[in-house]
Amino acid sequence: MSTSLTGWPEALYLGWRPAPLVADPVSLDNARALGWAAQLAYEADVPEKVVSVLAGWGWQAVSVFAGAIGTFLPLPCAGGFVARAGTACVVAFSGTAPTRIGDWILDLMARRTEDGLHAGFEAGATAVWPSVQAALEGDGPVFLAGHSLGGALAVVTAQRLVREGILPVARIGGVCTFGMPRVGDAAFARTLREAGLGERILRLVYGADLVANLPPAEAPFAYRHVGRSLACGHGSHFHPAALLPDREEASAEEEAGMWGWMRTALAAPPAQDLPPFPGDRLAALVIDSLPVVVRDHVPDRYLRALGVL
Repeated sequence: MSTSLTGWPEALYLGWRPAPLVADPVSLDNARALGWAAQLAYEADVPEKVVSVLAGWGWQAVSVFAGAIGTFLPLPCAGGFVARAGTACVVAFSGTAPTRIGDWILDLMARRTEDGLHAGFEAGATAVWPSVQAALEGDGPVFLAGHSLGGALAVVTAQRLVREGILPVARIGGVCTFGMPRVGDAAFARTLREAGLGERILRLVYGADLVANLPPAEAPFAYRHVGRSLACGHGSHFHPAALLPDREEASAEEEAGMWGWMRTALAAPPAQDLPPFPGDRLAALVIDSLPVVVRDHVPDRYLRALGVL
């Protein structure tokens, strides 16, 4: 749901035009385009705005969607859109909208399924699956993207597209995520790698983003990240030289555990005075007063670190 906390002025979106998507899952030009797409997905409750912005970028809207969970009193969740960008197809998912209860329910369903997948993320991907599947068209590459919860939905959807034989893995042009939480355990991560998706996932992590370190890696949670990772410090920019390969062994952050990571984050130098949140003034007052581990999760920090805001 687009709110003052997640929606941006249309002119801000239209002040930028994406470069053509290329067949490179770790291209930073792709990440810039898909980062904007991930932010625009938060506006899915205003379809005409999404369509207008996509047209301004030279993309064509195919579908603007939202899912729902529950049967007696369905709750909206997991918005996003499908668009054509040249010969490519882009599927972008929104993250958790502060006022969308369905998203919070998905986040909190942290038990793992039999396949080792976060139950809430699986439920969210299932809620929008018919909309996504129906909108896929053409034979070009498919790129999936999302911020936060949206990144998790992008990974789960990519895995399902390949697992069910809807797309060969070669057509997954890339899965680009921003501040994505851990999606499943080591067994689920292994399943993605065996399907050929591990090297096609790019996981960007900005500064002291707390969400990128959840759910915890230590027992009894035992979640693991998957995909190639690119991190940058608070106030700095993403650089391809910092790209790390996808790997089965636990990362340094996962080895340190949640509390070890928190001690490191809280011991870091004070946050720099960075540009304010680009939404309305009231939203900026609220968001810019957040603790750095939360503020660094907000999409504008990612786009600034990519040099496109």
